[in-house]
Amino acid sequence: MEGKKPTERLLAAIAYKNGVTQTELAGWYDTGRRTIYSWLKRLDTDEPLEQAVTDAKRTERNSKLSELQ
Repeated sequence: MEGKKPTERLLAAIAYKNGVTQTELAGWYDTGRRTIYSWLKRLDTDEPLEQAVTDAKRTERNSKLSELQ
């Protein structure tokens, strides 16, 4: 796994399994409880761990203005 977010998600899940509350995790990672809930929910699936903690590739959006504008 590469990147900060996947590592944080995995470490948060491990801490949660060891009794750390979602509120505490939100404070540790300077994020909201809903975000922590989303992280934990992503890991509660049958998909491979590496896929569960990483974000899907995003396609680049087209700019609203052309180069001439």
